[in-house]
Amino acid sequence: MVKREPLGNGATRLQSEDARDYLGLSDLREAPWNHGFLATQMTRLERKSEWVADNRGIFDSLVYPLAKATQHHRNLRRTSKVNHDRNHDWAVTEFLYPMVVTSAPLYKVDVSQEPYQPEKVGWTPLVREIRTKTLNGHYVVDAVYATALDDYLDTHVQLFADQVQHLAEEDPEKFVTSGNESDT
Repeated sequence: MVKREPLGNGATRLQSEDARDYLGLSDLREAPWNHGFLATQMTRLERKSEWVADNRGIFDSLVYPLAKATQHHRNLRRTSKVNHDRNHDWAVTEFLYPMVVTSAPLYKVDVSQEPYQPEKVGWTPLVREIRTKTLNGHYVVDAVYATALDDYLDTHVQLFADQVQHLAEEDPEKFVTSGNESDT
């Protein structure tokens, strides 16, 4: 959200506010960016002649392609104009939930607290910083255990969607802009 403040003599001060804060989304517990615990590594445990922990291939085969797909989707949606016409009674807001669904159980280990205690979880967010020619930033992918997928969708994704719907119903004008609003 950008506000313009005329200062006189043709000068204008621009003040910006994060859209998530302006819309009240940052306060929603299930917002996709309010993670609490964030995994930084994903490791596969395999039983061979002994247990082997390995993370080879996970980044290249799962995280990096999802980050590329997420960025591609964002680039397709990013326009110089807001895609809303006040003559219509609808507008679209999208939230992406990149995820890896696995048939293997998931365990999270918080290595900031000893003793390390693996905890079985239905899902956990994984963050990776990626810096390449085409990708630059922190990308979050949710790892979801297949048997927990319905619960993840109900208690994480749908709950957030319901909360956003409630905010939009309380103050619909807050969610609508022509992209050229002036302070009045």
